Amino acid sequence: MARRTKIVVVGGGPAGIAVISGLRQWSSWDKVQITLLEPSDFHFYQSAWINSAFTMNKETPSTRHIGELFSPDDINWVNEAAGEFSPENNYVLTETGLRINYDYLVVACGLQTDWEKIKGLHGKLGREGITSVASYSTLNWTKSLFSQPSGKVIFTEPSTLCNMHSAGKELIMRLQAKLGVNIKEPTNEITYYSGSNALYPVEACQSVLKDRFKKNNIDWELSKELVEVKPKAKIAVFRNLINNTYFERDYDLLHIVPPMRSPFVVARSALADEVGLVDVDQHTLQHKKYSNIFAIGDIANTPVVKCISAIKMQMPVVVSNIVAGILGAQLLKKYDGTNNQVIMVSEHEAILFRCKFMRHMNLPFSYGLSDSQAIGRLNNLLSPISYWRYLLSAKSSRIPFPNS
Repeated sequence: MARRTKIVVVGGGPAGIAVISGLRQWSSWDKVQITLLEPSDFHFYQSAWINSAFTMNKETPSTRHIGELFSPDDINWVNEAAGEFSPENNYVLTETGLRINYDYLVVACGLQTDWEKIKGLHGKLGREGITSVASYSTLNWTKSLFSQPSGKVIFTEPSTLCNMHSAGKELIMRLQAKLGVNIKEPTNEITYYSGSNALYPVEACQSVLKDRFKKNNIDWELSKELVEVKPKAKIAVFRNLINNTYFERDYDLLHIVPPMRSPFVVARSALADEVGLVDVDQHTLQHKKYSNIFAIGDIANTPVVKCISAIKMQMPVVVSNIVAGILGAQLLKKYDGTNNQVIMVSEHEAILFRCKFMRHMNLPFSYGLSDSQAIGRLNNLLSPISYWRYLLSAKSSRIPFPNS
């Protein structure tokens, strides 16, 4: 029997599962042996967590067991995290020391939340008016807080790596729309504090968001990062990143988009760039030094807004180029930086962004507001059903496989 090409995929999130599904579409699928390294038993559809804050449904279809996503006869699932990369020797060590050799490696482990960077927060999510849709365990608490918000409401976003640039804005605008009142009344204040120096990473998109915030009387502060909470007193402590001073704000509801970082196993490896992300060519998604290593999604250092749409566009590139490598062909497929963002601002309105890398593409209907039924249908495409059936299965993607 001919030797099968060993492909190791690190991470069972949307990027990793989509790559595996894409490889399974190759007509010579039987030529590869895929191993998935994923320590969690469950796969989470995190975009559904945003909707859960506003829906009355008791359950949110946002989790599935990893084993339900593929046949165990096709994929070797190692229920562990990567502990060390050895790109010079083509193997990965798991955290327990298991050695897994590979011919090709796909790093798709995403970012990790870093709650510990916020002093006083440990054990307080879901209590004292503090919540976050980035925390699965507090989704019901978030829904409860968002059902009858009053007083001073604060939303925060970190200065660190982040894959929730859109989520926080969507939450604050949908909450404001739900209130249906003038939030400038003395008893109702909503403010958005961001550690970043921009409201959105793409300038043209930032202008649209600023106009929308102004229209809805939502205040925002930039370069102001949440560094501490005092839950009993309901006080949030911020650091002004421009002059390095600190100030306090009291709140009744505090929603936190947490600081994020690259997993230590990646950041401390030979694969990483200076900020800890996998250092890849932004078009081929191939590592700049190790030609048999690719990265996809949030963990890749491609200059794009980190989102599900980017993963969908990157997956055919990674899969096609791996197959090209197996066949000894030239890498032909290139990622053009396309990613689309749909930010729901109410139940019937959305802001639409279409970007290539960090440039906004000024195409008809590429951004703006609409209350048409088309917006509702567009949002449905991002629903859990579409996520499970199409994105993860790669059925909605055309993969240009090289000829064997």
